Amino acid sequence: MTIRYPGMKPNLTAAEINRWNETADQALNGDIIAPKGDSLSSQGTWVWIKNTTGGTVSRFQTLALGSEVFTLDLDGSVDLIFTAVSADPDEQPCVLIDTIGDGELGRAIIHGLAYAITESGTGNFAEPAATNKLSPSSSGSIQLLTAATGAETLCAVLLGVGTEGGDTHYLYTLTSPMSGGSGTAEIRDMLDGSQVSASESVRDTLGQFDGLPTGARGICIAQGGDYFAIGPYVTGVRWNDPNLEYSKDGGSSHTNIDTAEDCS
Repeated sequence: MTIRYPGMKPNLTAAEINRWNETADQALNGDIIAPKGDSLSSQGTWVWIKNTTGGTVSRFQTLALGSEVFTLDLDGSVDLIFTAVSADPDEQPCVLIDTIGDGELGRAIIHGLAYAITESGTGNFAEPAATNKLSPSSSGSIQLLTAATGAETLCAVLLGVGTEGGDTHYLYTLTSPMSGGSGTAEIRDMLDGSQVSASESVRDTLGQFDGLPTGARGICIAQGGDYFAIGPYVTGVRWNDPNLEYSKDGGSSHTNIDTAEDCS
């Protein structure tokens, strides 16, 4: 039998009401608690979430907060519950405290210290990946407190304490020509030259670099998980009498800067 309590949001299905009541009973009985020793709830802010990913998600996985399940009332009679969707670097990340079945309720850390499954890689920061795990990088919205490794691991992380987005610069080398507003490229770190990704789409939003050939190099910025070209760069200069020329592709081709004149 489904029991409906006063103040409960109308138009809920019997299954939704039962799930709500079961979760409340579990909380009252102490069945839903943070595991001993990891201080997940005491060192972070957790919220109730409703899993809408279409499958079961596990403790320590990373999802993105969606919209509120119920509109909050000023009198505090409605609990704050968010929908949780697959990880998205443009949305607020949350790390799960509980394993949650599809359509079920559970808890997630939204700010502060948490433990999260982190993919193999290098870097002191991370971004949520499509795998619903964290992907290490040299910048990101999440700070890694324990180092990522060459294998998937569990890392201590600080949510909301990452680098500023939108102004992180990277070096790119085109692996396909820039055409129609984008090209594929290898991405490397500006500081140490380490490879960030073997193949990423680099956008040419204004069409300024259309026609750059494979092998052309330049600088791009990362924003929201995408890379945007802000310019090719000169890789060499030569004197080809009577012309002063520069190259942007390692010397395969040259562009004239100026032509010398006989001033005698």
